[in-house]
Amino acid sequence: MRIQRQGRRGYGLMSGTFLDTSQHAEHFPDLLTVQEFTPGTTNNHGVVEPGTWENVAELTDLTCLKFNSKGEEIPAADGAQDEMEVSTHTILTQDFYPAITHAHRGVIDGQVYKFLICDHEGMKTVGVIKAKRVKG
Repeated sequence: MRIQRQGRRGYGLMSGTFLDTSQHAEHFPDLLTVQEFTPGTTNNHGVVEPGTWENVAELTDLTCLKFNSKGEEIPAADGAQDEMEVSTHTILTQDFYPAITHAHRGVIDGQVYKFLICDHEGMKTVGVIKAKRVKG
């Protein structure tokens, strides 16, 4: 379902119950751009070119709140047995974006964050992302 948001940011990709969080914009001072990985292609010499991270359409400049977190141990997404990653930040999106997954990464103020867990349950009005700050 596509719902037009009231306010300055245009459309939000949301489903479920809608809470007008635009009245609380001062609590979401950061802007998040979600990116997805595009694998590299094999050139004429059989060498695989490096992949790239590209912005996801309609998931750019999302209002959010980013803050340092204690560091929660989260199982590695690549399925490696007994490997854990430690979150360094929590990102709260002002609206509900179920299209955001742990396969994405985010950029806030030029800093890159690997998404470890994307929680879109509960009231379905905001998103909670546990993330790890990484080098671009």
